Amino acid sequence: MPLSIHKAKKSSADRYFPSMFSSFSSRDQQPLFWLSGRPIHTVPFLVSLYVAATIGMALLLAAGRQDIVQFFVYNSTAVAHGELWRLVTYPLINPPNLWFALEMGMLYYFGRLVESGIGSKTFALFYGGLILLQGLLFQLAHLLGHPTEAHGMEMVGMGLFAAFVTMVPS
Repeated sequence: MPLSIHKAKKSSADRYFPSMFSSFSSRDQQPLFWLSGRPIHTVPFLVSLYVAATIGMALLLAAGRQDIVQFFVYNSTAVAHGELWRLVTYPLINPPNLWFALEMGMLYYFGRLVESGIGSKTFALFYGGLILLQGLLFQLAHLLGHPTEAHGMEMVGMGLFAAFVTMVPS
């Protein structure tokens, strides 16, 4: 009886980055966590988190609770006075508009490709690092005399796109 050889299904990363990710072990490809026996990868989790936060923000604003929304917006003066959570919560505050929907599409598309190349846990660290880096750069601007207030994930999304572009072979 002859042996049959089955080719493994190629992932989207294999299609776009043929030989780049062959050095990653299967441990690197594990999901971020498991929920009721289902793998939860970083990108779908982030998209769900952003959508839930945006819906929550819209409901709070409709109820006249701008004070609660402002609690999560990056404000360099507030961070200088010890409100350190603002260094990582500002990307969750997004207006519910067409641009936000496009950002979620870009996060899903480019994020999945990058995540499939470096693994869910590494991607989570990378994405968290992008968020923190932007907040720290804002804080540096504050120390140089330029107080800053910011919200939204636009620049974090650009950092993700830059990572995707650097992974594409020439």
